[in-house]
Amino acid sequence: MKLVRYCVMNFRSVKNSGWIDCDDVTTLVGVNESGKSNLLLALWKLNPARGGEIDILHDMPVSELSTLRNRKNEVKFISAEFEMEKDCAEVISKNTGYKCEEGMRVIVSRFYDGRYEIDFPDGDPEVMICAEKETEQEIEEIESKEELENEENNQELIVVLLTFDTDEKGGDGGVNPNATYTNWQWHLVKTKDKKNWEIISWGY
Repeated sequence: MKLVRYCVMNFRSVKNSGWIDCDDVTTLVGVNESGKSNLLLALWKLNPARGGEIDILHDMPVSELSTLRNRKNEVKFISAEFEMEKDCAEVISKNTGYKCEEGMRVIVSRFYDGRYEIDFPDGDPEVMICAEKETEQEIEEIESKEELENEENNQELIVVLLTFDTDEKGGDGGVNPNATYTNWQWHLVKTKDKKNWEIISWGY
């Protein structure tokens, strides 16, 4: 994707930079200590190749720290607008199910809690038909899994607590020799036919 413009807000000395247009060569001009480095640092932290952790104490404006530090999930510090190239549009379409085309614009923002927000300024892309079917299938699979988990969670359960001593052989090797075990647990559940009990786990 090609970076078209970006905006920095609530980041160190930068309150709101407004949109900064970018080209193949972009120059930031200003006197020393005017915040030029902070404009680049925020952009780097949008998606750093390595490092670049968000540091609340140093990245948030000192004057706003007491107010904003408890609203990390609400405060974004960088928004960048990109123009999709053909290869990128195809990859995004394949992975998201949205019909993305070359030249389409997308805005990626990052919040202080590390969360990302994605917007399409020209309108949300269309959902491809095949993606809709896949989504319906995924929903059905999730619902089936939840039903199965509910069935398992509704099984009758018995917890047996035992206190016992082991001999010098340590039983079958699963416990320590010459030791005393207190409140050792055995977990049993009713079988599906409700006729017997089976052990599903044991130990502390």
